[in-house]
Amino acid sequence: MKKPLLLIGVFLLLIYSTLLAADFWKAKEYKDWKPKEVQKMLTKSPWAKDATVRFSMQGVSARGRGSGGSASDSGQRSPIGGGGGGGFGGGGRSRPQLKVSIRWASALPIKQALIRSRHEGDFEETAQDKAHLTQIEKQYVVAVSGLPGRMERFLQNTDHIKQATTLKRKKNATIQAQSVEVVPREQFIELYFFFSRSNPILVNEKNVEFKMELGPIKIKRKFKLKDMVFNDKLEL
Repeated sequence: MKKPLLLIGVFLLLIYSTLLAADFWKAKEYKDWKPKEVQKMLTKSPWAKDATVRFSMQGVSARGRGSGGSASDSGQRSPIGGGGGGGFGGGGRSRPQLKVSIRWASALPIKQALIRSRHEGDFEETAQDKAHLTQIEKQYVVAVSGLPGRMERFLQNTDHIKQATTLKRKKNATIQAQSVEVVPREQFIELYFFFSRSNPILVNEKNVEFKMELGPIKIKRKFKLKDMVFNDKLEL
């Protein structure tokens, strides 16, 4: 009789350990997060998710990127490079895709993960770290990482990018991006979008969707708000 009880106990312990590993941000202070946990917070957590960038020849043909014609008519190349079967060539038959990471840069657990990533082992917060973690965020900040560096020219018109980007809600008004920053990295580009908090997102709205439709480029990603509660507060 003892053996079945022991097996059940081990099984329950394994389940409990798995749950703790899944929500490590609830189980321990951010200073104790391991490198793998920091990486998970920044890429595969309620505040950070992958999204597929979709490219449509229709978008280029219809809008002509402001020129009134298609990419081939104006002599412009696909924003991700290539031609024929690798870009927008082939009459729209080819639809290249790539993955990007979308994260809520203004959310406290994301800020904590970035600070933890800069330190090894045990550490004490610097005055700058403390100021960053305690500052009151006046805007929602959403970062999109992983766009190829060769897209930089296509992303120069930040007014167009701003107008094409929203936080979509079911029951409340859609929030339009107020501004955007394009940050070139060594091999890729990061976009930082800033949204007003004047009509705050509430946890009972269930979902919020980041959406960018810029000519041929479409990026969409939904986030579950109930999963983004941190220390009993919705963190965005």
